[in-house]
This record gives sequence, C-alpha cells and structure tokens, in this order.
Amino acid sequence: MGPRVSRHGGENAPHCLAPAGAIDCLKSGPCTSRDSGPLCAIFSRLEVLNNFLRPIRLELIEVLPGRLSLAWYQAPWVVTAIQNASRYHPRKQEDCQNLAGNVDNERYDEEDRLRALSVVQDVLWNHRCVVSVDVVGEAFVGHEELIAEALSRAAPFLRSLRMRSAYRVTQALVDYLGITIWSLNHLQEVAWTHENLQRCPSEGVLAFLQMTTTLSALELTEVHMPAPLGATIFRALKKNRSLKTLCLSACLVISDPNMTGEILRDYVSSAQCGLLSLTVRKSCTSHQPSLKAIVDGVCMNKTLQHLDFAGFFLGRWNFGVMAKLLTVNQTLRRLTLIGISLTEAFQARFESTKGWKHCDREGTYGMPLCLKGIAHHESLEQLTVDISTFTANEFRLFCEVVRANKIIRMVTLVRVHDDDVSTFCGIIRKTGTENRIRLEHNYVVKERLDDLAEYPNLIKTVVWNVGNLADMRFFEKSQHLFPRCAHVTSLSLSVSYACLLSADVLFTVAELLETTTHLRTLQLELPVSGVLEGSHGILVQALSKNSSLRTLRLHGMRLTAREMGQLAVFITGNRMLCDFGFFVSEINRADMEMFILELVSSRFSDNYTVLQLSHSHVCDEASMYIDKLIRRNRALAMRALHFAMGVTQNRSSSGALEGVIREVAEFAGVDEATAAAVVKQALDCVVEADGYVKATGVLQNSAICRSASEDSDWPVQLDGLDVNSWRHVLQFLKLAEVAGE
Repeated sequence: MGPRVSRHGGENAPHCLAPAGAIDCLKSGPCTSRDSGPLCAIFSRLEVLNNFLRPIRLELIEVLPGRLSLAWYQAPWVVTAIQNASRYHPRKQEDCQNLAGNVDNERYDEEDRLRALSVVQDVLWNHRCVVSVDVVGEAFVGHEELIAEALSRAAPFLRSLRMRSAYRVTQALVDYLGITIWSLNHLQEVAWTHENLQRCPSEGVLAFLQMTTTLSALELTEVHMPAPLGATIFRALKKNRSLKTLCLSACLVISDPNMTGEILRDYVSSAQCGLLSLTVRKSCTSHQPSLKAIVDGVCMNKTLQHLDFAGFFLGRWNFGVMAKLLTVNQTLRRLTLIGISLTEAFQARFESTKGWKHCDREGTYGMPLCLKGIAHHESLEQLTVDISTFTANEFRLFCEVVRANKIIRMVTLVRVHDDDVSTFCGIIRKTGTENRIRLEHNYVVKERLDDLAEYPNLIKTVVWNVGNLADMRFFEKSQHLFPRCAHVTSLSLSVSYACLLSADVLFTVAELLETTTHLRTLQLELPVSGVLEGSHGILVQALSKNSSLRTLRLHGMRLTAREMGQLAVFITGNRMLCDFGFFVSEINRADMEMFILELVSSRFSDNYTVLQLSHSHVCDEASMYIDKLIRRNRALAMRALHFAMGVTQNRSSSGALEGVIREVAEFAGVDEATAAAVVKQALDCVVEADGYVKATGVLQNSAICRSASEDSDWPVQLDGLDVNSWRHVLQFLKLAEVAGE
C-alpha cells in the first residue's frame, strides 16, 4: 500500500501526496461558496485542476448551480490504460518534454497519479460545494484509505455517491467504503452497481441502510449476490423510512432469480415501505424470473406511484399477473412494461411473428383480463407498453380501453414491428386515440411511403436506408417523395452506393432541409464521386437556412476544402444546433483534421449552444480545445436553464442571471452588456424545451407537465410552454424526472 492520508498530518489539512514542488499549483484554496452570492473561487480553477484529475479518470463538473461533482471522466477516445488517456492533455505533454532522458517513466506515472490524488484530497477536505462523488476504482488502487477518509471529511456536504462496474471498483475499495459509509449521514442518492458485492455486507453498510434519514434513491442494478446476503440487505431496508426510489436487478439472487421476487415482495408489502418509484430489470439470460411475487407485494403497497418492469417475458402468464396488479392496486400513476428481446425468448422456436402471437394466446390468462384492469384503473396517467406480441384484434381492444379511460393521459408504444405499423396506425385513428397514443418506433422505408403521408401525426421517426429497400429501383422512383418527410422530427437518410446519387437527389434533399420546420434530428450518409464531387455544398447551404435542427450527424461524406470551410462556418455560427457529429473513414483522416482546424480557426469559442460534438478519432490539440468548449457550454446551459426554470438553490433569480452573464463575459472576453444580449438570445431560442433540457442533463426522461389551468384536463408538453412560463415549470414536474433531485 502506498502513501496514505493521515488525519493527524497537520492542523485542519491532509498530508499532501504530491512532490513538494507541485504543492502550490495543486491547491484549490478555501471554499467561498454561500447560499447566495458569487460562485466559489474553485470555479475559476476548474480547468487547471481537471488537467491533473483526468489522467486518473476523474473531473470536476457542475451538476447544479454552484455545486460540483467529482465525476468519472470518459477520455475523448476510449482507451485501456491510464497513461494513454493522459497523453491527450497538453499539461502532461509539456511535463514530459521537461523530463530528463534518464527518468523512469513508471516513476513519473506514479508521481502523476499522486498529484491527482492530492487534488482529490484537497477538494474533498476543503470544499462544501462538492456534493457528488463517483468512486473510480482504478484511481485509488493502493490508496483506498485516502478516498475513505476524504469522504468521511466531506460527509456533511455529500449528497450522492456512485460506484459502478465501469469504474473498475476493487474489493479492497468496497471493504473500506463499507466501513466508511455509515458516517455519510447526509447522502440522498447511492448507486452501488457493481459485481464486487459477493461478501456479507459490513456492519457499516447495514447500519447506514437502517439508520439514514436522508437517503431517497438506491440503485442496485448489475449486482448479483447469494440469497442470504440479499435477505440481509432488505431486512435493513425495512427499517428505513426515507427511501423513495429503488432500482435493482430481477436477478439479484444468483442461484434462483425467483427468490429475488420473494425477498422484494416481503419488503414492498411491509408497512414500513414508503417507496414512490420501483424499477426492476432482468439482467440474466439463463433464467426467466417471474413477476408474480413482485406484483403480489406491489398489490399490498399503498404508496407506490411509478413502476417500471424491463426484460420480462410478456407471455400469457405475466399478462395475467399484470391484470391482477391493475385490478388491485389503485395508487400507480406511471407504469412501464417492456418485454425481453425476441432472440432471447424465441430463439430457434418460431419462424414468423404469427407463430409467437398464436402461442401467446394459448392460455387461461392473458390479454382480456389485463385490458379490463386498464379500463377500470382510477389513478394511472402514463403507460408505456411493449406491443410486440399484440395481434390486431388485441391492439384494437387496447385502444378502445385507452379511449374509455379518461384518466390515462399518455400512452407510449414500444417495440412495434414494421409489418404492424400500418395496421396499428389505422386502428389508432379509427378509435380516436391519436392525441393520447405516441408511437416510439423507427419507421423503416422498404417498398412504400404511403404510411408517411397517411399518418403524419403518428410516424415521426423515419429511417431511409438503401440497404433496407426491397428493390433498389424503388429509390430512383421515390426521389420526388422526399417532401413527404417534411412532417417528421427525426430522419436518417443513408445512400451507401454513390452510383444511386444524382444532382436531382441532392437538390431534393436540400429543398427538404430548407422547407421543413419540424425536423429536429438528421443523419446523412450521401457519398458522392466523379462529376458530383464538390456538390455537398448544396446541402451545407440548405442546412444554414434550416432553423429547426437540434441534432446533426454526417457519415462517410468526403468534403472538399471549400465545403469544409462552409460546414465549419455553419457549425460555429448556428444558434439552434445542440448536437453535431462528423464521421469519416480511415482513409479520409486528413479531411477530419482539416475540418477540426477549420472549426478552431472559425472562432468556435463564439458558439454557446452546441452541447455535444462527436467526430472520428483525431489525436490533435484542436480536438481537446473543442472538448473544453463543449464542457463550458454544458455548464452555462445548465446554469441558464436552472435560472429559467426557477431552480436557483435559494438564490434570487436576478442574482443567478447575473452570475450567468458574468461567466459568459469572462469566457468570451466581451463586456457584460454584450454577454447579457447573448444570454437573452439563448433563452429566447429555447423553443423545444423538452429535448433541450434532456440534452443538458436537467431531465432524465421526457417530461409532461400538468396544465396550470384548473379547467384543462390535458397535459402540457414542455415544448408548448413559452419562455415566460418556464419559472413556473418546476412545480408541475414530477420530482423523479429531475436529475439530481
């Protein structure tokens, strides 16, 4: 074990692990955050500190206005070794150049890691503005006591602790944190999602689960344990009064997944259980866990409002179980029921969809009882259901039930088969349920486009890939039908064969991009060659005239230098685009590097709206520069959105807005009057709020608000609210939907 923190190494300060010459640059200074007023001084040093942290897969990011998270850092390109990730950082490259030729590289890597660990020490010991920590195992190998003691010191201010499989958590670290966690008595969210929980939990873990009065969310997915261990944990949870959200694997118990249902039934049905939201996911393929035991417990629960099941076989027996749930339980407001994939359930058993649908009807219980439960349910408002096993007649009955139940406000249909889309859309229209049923389905164009024109309110996502066409000649005949896609919100157009492209095709696509006002997501793969080379400029010009796009992906399109410049100007100057991706083949790597340089030279720093920029692997300082600007934009967007929504963490709205303006002025190097105009324009441009707030991480899922008018029975989507109404949105959102709450 290497050097560790000593509680007695100095007065009110930890022992520093870094070499003496590096101490000053590692200091983050005292915490100056307050409930009101300016941000903590550490915000001005985030980039410097993150340069030390990223080599060990950590970084400081803003998760709430004025509040930071020590979060897991995913390198710009996926790598397998820490030293490979750190080579993207100019700071380390500069240090390497200054090293003498006889310095041992392994010794340098260890010193580099010690610098980062010293930053972790200093931040957790001194800054109450750090409220969330991701425990990254590979960062603390040999220094497990360091993170344990630092977390203990930060206990009064920590609200979230996450340990996931992706973080490579070691058993030694689990053991140390198991002893420490009992002292973290202000935690509100714990994610313990890794496989290193095979041993009996320490007394510290059990004491924490029993005694905490603040824990509101617990995640145990990806965790598999022996039956006695699972029973021990849930006995501890029975004594907990604060837990409101629980997410776990249906295969929590290794040997017998059905034992998980029995343990969970015993917990959920207990009088002490105060859960509002329960998510159960099937994470094993060798067993088919039953829903019966879990549903029995839910039926006896009087508090649960949100219930999500994913990965269960939706056969005749489980439909009967769900019928019991819908008949007995009258507290649920949101129910999600998504089955397993067809390859898992019916591999080598059926040759067609007709086979499994016929099999599903062979039973005493099934769809009729489930429909009856939906028809008479008195509290269900949102329903997400897998309809992959529905016959046309069953789906018609389902739509009639939805129409009859006026309490159900929104129904989302998932895993719809392409062959059923036309039939099901017709049934939805005939039953008059178009305003309450949403089809979450990628409509794949194969041999006809009639459905696009016939059901514009239902088919919103279209995949037009030449490889999926039944007859290649259909593409040549259907070029003039592109305008039929003008109503869609998401379009993927891929023509991998350059021989099928013509000037007419490019002009038609360009016309669609110029005229559509609904398109939000676009993916294009239109390679040209020969006489058409250089024709992509038509598309770039059309994109510059489009004001609706939020996400744009370009694949396999080799652009000329002139087109690269046009595209760079479009990206840097666009004030509506939030997500952009540009991907090329290996042989066109030079094109990618040219494009990145064009972006930098076009003053990409002036763009404050792009929140995600993905591109093919380019190991270049320019890509790091762009990555830095993206992080800046995300932080600014989150702060501005929190201001607009009224989530100011006890700060006055005017103070929050002034903070945003100061940050913009500082980053852009402009006066505050100009920065104020930029912020005002950004707020005025947020017209599709639902997608925008999801992109910035404020919301985890799509949100539906209750209407502010008492006379209205219908929900209001976020994109139906104007900017002046945003400050009232928070009170209408379900708390479980708000990230970080």
